[in-house]
Amino acid sequence: MTQPAYNILSDAITSGSNQVVSIHNSRISVSHIQRKKHQYVRLTWGPRGAPQRREFQDVEKAVTFAGRVVEMLQSKAVYADRVPATAIVSLEQALAELPGVSVQMLVESYRANHDEVCRSRSVPAVVSDYIAYSEAKQRSIRHIQTLRYHLNRFAKVFPRPISSLTTDDIDQYLHLIGQPKTRNNHRISLMALFQFAKKRGDLPYSEATPVERTDATKVVAKEPEIISAEDLETLLLACDEPKLKMFLLLGAFAGCRTAEIQRIQWRHITPEGLLLTPDITKTNRRRVVEIPENLREWLGTITRKNEDDPVSFIHNPALYAALKKLCSRVGFSWVDNGLRHGYVSHHLEKFGDPIRTSKNTGHSLRELESSYLKLVSKTDADRWFAILPLSANPKPEEEERTPPCQTNSATTNAA
Repeated sequence: MTQPAYNILSDAITSGSNQVVSIHNSRISVSHIQRKKHQYVRLTWGPRGAPQRREFQDVEKAVTFAGRVVEMLQSKAVYADRVPATAIVSLEQALAELPGVSVQMLVESYRANHDEVCRSRSVPAVVSDYIAYSEAKQRSIRHIQTLRYHLNRFAKVFPRPISSLTTDDIDQYLHLIGQPKTRNNHRISLMALFQFAKKRGDLPYSEATPVERTDATKVVAKEPEIISAEDLETLLLACDEPKLKMFLLLGAFAGCRTAEIQRIQWRHITPEGLLLTPDITKTNRRRVVEIPENLREWLGTITRKNEDDPVSFIHNPALYAALKKLCSRVGFSWVDNGLRHGYVSHHLEKFGDPIRTSKNTGHSLRELESSYLKLVSKTDADRWFAILPLSANPKPEEEERTPPCQTNSATTNAA
């Protein structure tokens, strides 16, 4: 590793300053950002037009990772003037695996096989064909969106013949992806892409693909983070934006995922329950979620729109802007997926029926038992499903609860 480049980046990370260092035809930059009361170090690297980035809250981890990136970029630059770009990583791998073989011998071997390698299609071309193939096979919308996100990113990093990629290429690419679960999801998409390439003749059919030679990352299970009943009630009572309130309600009392809520229309809220069609759910399977009594009370306070109108925000920027504004107003730090995790854990504890909870959420019984069992107390569970709008709470002098607004309640029940 060239020490000056590493020292410059290390000093920038530890001192809190921004810095850019050029290495061959790539560059790596350090920037410091503030998010949710926390300071993060952002590293951005790679050729112009196809940058990659990673963020760290721990300064020491950022320094260590910067050293790895510098080492990787410089190792590619060693042979850049003598070997075509598509063979740089192959050259490194071959030198390590074939002791006694010179660089000149590898260059000559490359030239001899160059025409054959270039006859295979480029990664972007194979990606485009595979996505079109998946659409023709009528894969779910969710599946197509995932493929586009994973594979178009991969194609930008490797705009070269797919047959020139090595296991080291794939390993390095996956290593730079943040969370283990996300990394494994990318790997699954790449395995499907390379199998498609084998069937189309771009790769040897009888040989294992570079992706198959990589190992899946071990995912360490973590206890789900949830929102407490007290915080949920505070958010709901302080929320005056109908679309945001519907997001909170369907996440907390119906257990819907964020992406599912963004696809739900008013026609999906029926007297029999919340009807989630295959084009809404993550698993591409129909699900009917029961509507608890307190959710019916809340729905009675919201004016129902046209049947085909979305019940909440359909775009993330608008949703998270409204969430940020609400949380800032009540002094709450938002918990990602806290609503759904809260619903699952409280529903399982309150009703004590895993099969019923499984049908509502789409979770397997095994997952419910391993991740959500006894995560909250019976008292917390009762309180969660007793959260009601102010209009439904009785006044101190009243003995019985005042019925909800008849107009909106009747409209909801008639849907």
